[in-house]
Amino acid sequence: MHCGNRKHNNTTGVCMCLQCEEIEMEKRVAAAISDSARQLGIESLKDKQLEAVLKFVEGHDIFVSLPTGYGKSIIYAVLPLVFDKLKDSSGSIVLCISPLSSLMVDQSSKFTRSGLKAEFVGEAQLDQEATKRVLDGVVQLVFITPENIMNNARYRDMLQSEVYMKKLVALIVDEAHCVKTWGDQFRRAFAALGDLRSIIPTEVNVMALTATATIETFNIVSKRLSMKEPVLVALPPDRGNIFYTLEPKIDLERLSEDLCYGLCRKRTAYPKTVVFVRRYRDCSDLYIALTRKLGEDMTDPPGYPNLSEYRLFDMFSSVQTSEKKEQVISSFLGTGMKLRLIIATSAFGLGIDCSDIRQIFHWGLPSNMEEYVQETGRAGRDGLDAKATLFEGKGGQHSSERLKEYVSNATVCRRKLLFEGFLKYYDGSVRMSRSRCCDLCVLSCEKFD
Repeated sequence: MHCGNRKHNNTTGVCMCLQCEEIEMEKRVAAAISDSARQLGIESLKDKQLEAVLKFVEGHDIFVSLPTGYGKSIIYAVLPLVFDKLKDSSGSIVLCISPLSSLMVDQSSKFTRSGLKAEFVGEAQLDQEATKRVLDGVVQLVFITPENIMNNARYRDMLQSEVYMKKLVALIVDEAHCVKTWGDQFRRAFAALGDLRSIIPTEVNVMALTATATIETFNIVSKRLSMKEPVLVALPPDRGNIFYTLEPKIDLERLSEDLCYGLCRKRTAYPKTVVFVRRYRDCSDLYIALTRKLGEDMTDPPGYPNLSEYRLFDMFSSVQTSEKKEQVISSFLGTGMKLRLIIATSAFGLGIDCSDIRQIFHWGLPSNMEEYVQETGRAGRDGLDAKATLFEGKGGQHSSERLKEYVSNATVCRRKLLFEGFLKYYDGSVRMSRSRCCDLCVLSCEKFD
């Protein structure tokens, strides 16, 4: 390459200047990323996916906050392939710390189908050969819970083994908001994940990913993960196709009647719906009430056996077996399946990729704004119109003050109140007519008219 720089080596015809070296390196990295994405069946990465991978490969810790449905998992899935190409070697390992067994099962299966060597380890892994492959360092993408990586000597020793010290290229923390929300409460291992930096090689960087993060969450998570001047790759969490509304408190009996009416009238044309409740008991009570009221109409066609392939509604909670939860998710995602409504606790949602949910109901207040944004963000991932309804009553004693202010507000746009304080959000970041924004904006339009 000839650039006219005095440092150009005229004998070999190879430019030795820093500018040309950087250009050549950028081209090489871009080609490696592009080829790796295509290996996973992806024609090209989205802008923010590409930005995150580029910055990580450059040697930065990365904090990723991108809306639900953007494709955050693709960012870390391409890394072992990218590093293999850049290092002209094979066997690069990415370790992904994930909060739920069901999420790990889903993600490992998805990327295995894409041609990546992906496995999860822990109590839910019944295949001992899979665990051995992970320990031997022949798996490209490894999923593990915080408790196993922090408290199980077997996996701590794995990190310090010769193969991991040589081949580990990335430490990933998925659903990183849990480091703050759960690390303070019942899963202390989340809060201690930063200790892993003293074990892994110094050149291995950390990437944290979440769909929702306030400025406070960014600061707390970055500190707890011992991230070094993390680069923020983010978009506003506000999605303009979700209409937000608040409804007065109703009891479970009334709620079950309303849902029953909709299911009976529309059957399989009923819009896909998730009803979030705060306790397993509420989940069970609502399921029983719907079963009693619908009778033979709980299946389609009516009177068919109460099996997953015919059921119009089901429930999802952390106390169910992994097999049952997988069955519910498959019925909700599968084409030609009859399931239209899921009654769920907060266990439903993390990493579940269902694009055509049209309605989200919250019977009772979530814990905080981030949890509410996470759960309402399950709707409308296909870009079509969706609706999030919060029934203001039931519980709330453990809800944050900001969420209580959101509920008591009767004048300020709900969308503005909900998203201010989140990373990259600013008033007007999503442009829309007031009639499609929230119930309060609709009221103001009617008053103006």
